[in-house]
Amino acid sequence: MVSSVLKISEKAPTEYPKSVAFIISNEFCERFNYYGLRTILVLYLTTKLHYDKDTATVLFHIFSMLVYLFPLVGAIIADSWLGKFRTILYLSMVYALGGVIVSLGAIPPLQLPVKEITILGLTLIALGTGGIKPCVSAFGGDQFR
Repeated sequence: MVSSVLKISEKAPTEYPKSVAFIISNEFCERFNYYGLRTILVLYLTTKLHYDKDTATVLFHIFSMLVYLFPLVGAIIADSWLGKFRTILYLSMVYALGGVIVSLGAIPPLQLPVKEITILGLTLIALGTGGIKPCVSAFGGDQFR
């Protein structure tokens, strides 16, 4: 028994595929952005967009609900049509587009309809973050086959 344990421990360490670094960095950036946005969302909605506190809280909860609803959409898209890689790629682009739209809506000289632009951007962010959620861990596991 001891000799079998020694043989197992003497094996060479498993090397990580190079693609794992990209998966981890994508997931880190996505989570960093999501939790950073989520932390200040109600504050942004009340101070900059002048929603009352109750409406801002409702919008925050709708955003959170969509984030946890869209993994179903992402899983269906990945399993039925695009596959995990393309689902992650396309929905990461949707996520980034949502972030750009929210950022553009916050620039006063552009004179965009700020509330509508922000809601559109938040919806795209929810679709992106929720949609890639079921795919990332499964795709990461696929790299070790």
